[in-house]
Amino acid sequence: MPVVQDFLDMRLVAKGVARTAFYDKLRSGQSIDWPYITDGYVQTYIPGSDLTIPNNTATSNTMLINQSKAAVFTLDPNAQAQAEDKTIQARLAAQHSFNVASNIDQTVLSTAVNGAGNTVAGGTLSVSNIYSKLCDGMSALMRDNAYGTKFAILDPERIALLAQFEVANGWNVADNALANGFVGSSAAGFRVYSSNNLPTAVTVTCATQPANLDTFTLMGYTWTCVTDGTAATAGQVNIGANLADFKLILKDLVNGGTTYSADYVDVSVAQRRKYQNAQLAAAIFSGDTCAVTGFGKINWTASTGTATITVGTETGSLLLGDTGAVSLGMQIMPNMYEGREAKRPETNYII
Repeated sequence: MPVVQDFLDMRLVAKGVARTAFYDKLRSGQSIDWPYITDGYVQTYIPGSDLTIPNNTATSNTMLINQSKAAVFTLDPNAQAQAEDKTIQARLAAQHSFNVASNIDQTVLSTAVNGAGNTVAGGTLSVSNIYSKLCDGMSALMRDNAYGTKFAILDPERIALLAQFEVANGWNVADNALANGFVGSSAAGFRVYSSNNLPTAVTVTCATQPANLDTFTLMGYTWTCVTDGTAATAGQVNIGANLADFKLILKDLVNGGTTYSADYVDVSVAQRRKYQNAQLAAAIFSGDTCAVTGFGKINWTASTGTATITVGTETGSLLLGDTGAVSLGMQIMPNMYEGREAKRPETNYII
């Protein structure tokens, strides 16, 4: 667990931008208070006249600790003994700390995006306009009297755009642009962070039932539509009895549901984990359209063949703010529980 914590500390983007409260023991149902008093004001002083002295109202921002997360895995002793790499425990610690850090960042960044006091419409960002949009964001923050250190959290593609613009100012992001974490300081006045955990959304339209052998791609994995009832190999999905049936299957495929799990076959376990760790989610179809959300690039491409599935423009959010404007409370050291399977040699681990 100390190894998990070390990796977690290094990978958390939220830790660099949030007001943090880390506790040795923290349980769901507890709360954290950040007290403050109301602001004062300036008035004109007239000799011989009384000044108005208002009462200060003491209050606090209270955060309820109400989310508990678990990273789970199982380990077979034979597989561990036969593994060429004998540092499997350390590798597992690194892997699961990455997943936990991503989940925490997703929660913090989406909370901040949804609670932001102002929105600057970015449009389609490019090398020629990304710097000016950051300056617009800085103006909005300064107008709100944000006086602390400013941060900007961008996805890797926008980091690359900004790097191209600012390279003349001595920016060197070649080794950092594709990694989560602090990248460097921008001439626009922000400490810039890169993250794959910013919220994204796209609208998918399915107006007619797919045909046999139509394909579509979701987060880098290709799905092949097949005659209803014949999905049997990796990456195949049934077209359903009719359009309405296919819409239910498609929603279940995205969400990893169990209602229609017999109607599609995942490409691999790694593929499903990628969907799960990105918190990919499809809403119920409204007519022919479905809202799909996640973190990072959803990258859904329209179907080939009869082009029955069309995809709108994927949109995402970048987060600009004052350091400490969003709060994060968490337990310092994760706990790990382990238990053996009954009548089997595997051991289950829960972090």
